[in-house]
This record gives sequence, C-alpha cells and structure tokens, in this order.
Amino acid sequence: MIDERHETLEAAAAIVLAGAAARGIRIATAENCTGGLIATLLSGVDTRARWFERGLVVASEAAQRELLGVPQALLDQCGAVSRPVALAMAEGARIRSAADAGLAVTGRQAPVAEGEEEGLVFVAACSGERAECHEYHLGALEGEALRDHAALAGLSVLADIVKDYPAAPPPGTIVEICP
Repeated sequence: MIDERHETLEAAAAIVLAGAAARGIRIATAENCTGGLIATLLSGVDTRARWFERGLVVASEAAQRELLGVPQALLDQCGAVSRPVALAMAEGARIRSAADAGLAVTGRQAPVAEGEEEGLVFVAACSGERAECHEYHLGALEGEALRDHAALAGLSVLADIVKDYPAAPPPGTIVEICP
C-alpha cells in the first residue's frame, strides 16, 4: 500500500524529471539525512530517469570530503549541517559528475552535541548559473517523517533550479557556435 506522503514524493520527483527532460539537463544528488531517498525517487520514474546522473549518500564528513570535495576547513568551521557545507555539497555533486544541476540535503534528526538543533536541515541546489540554499527547522520528527519532509523540500528546491535552467533547443535545431 502506498501512502499519501509517498505519492507526493513521487509526484515531486516526476515534476523535477519532466523539467530536466524539457531542458535537456542531468541531475546529481548528495544526500545525508535523506539516505538516498531522493536518488531512489529520481531514478525510479519511468524513462525520464535518464536525466538523473547519479546520487551519493554521504553520511560522514570523510565521504563529504572524498566524494564531493568539501574542504575540511569548511567542515571544521561551519559543521556538516550548515548552509556553506550544503552549498559545497551541491556544487561538488554537480562538478564531480556529468550533471548540469546538483542537489544536496544535510541535516540532523537529533542533536549530537549540546546546542545543536534537532530537525535542522539545509537543502542546497545549483546549476552553472545559480545556487541557493534553504534552511528548515523540522523539529522532533521520527526518522522516516524527517527523511520524507527533507526529501520533499529537496525536490521542491531542485524543481525551482531546473525550471529556471535555459530550455534546450528543439530536436533537429542547428545551433551555431561562434568563436
């Protein structure tokens, strides 16, 4: 049985992929607190999944450094759950793949250290021309609920980036490139 929340996530993924197909762009994701849910959704929507380049689950700072190129100094200064790190993750996913747009979601379900906020999530998306990051305060949600809310937020931000990406010329159009 598929619940309403799952149908909403699938619909959001379909919107992102339809936009990517219309513009001829490929997408890469870097996920922490969503555990690959966004990648699963983007790779599982019929034939439009070809617009999904790759998805990385980067649960540790080491993975963020090694796979996405997030500088250790940035992690030390800002913490893994922060606006600058989310932006670096999105850009790293885009640059280190054949993608035109990158998405990153990082957050924490429960505080690890004193003073950390429970349910804090950062969602960043970028293309070659634009980058944006949104901060969400989801509070004390159970694991699956937090993951689903963060994934929906991620797909929403990605849909905006994709929507604003320049449209691809229609098939058969001759594009002249001048030196």
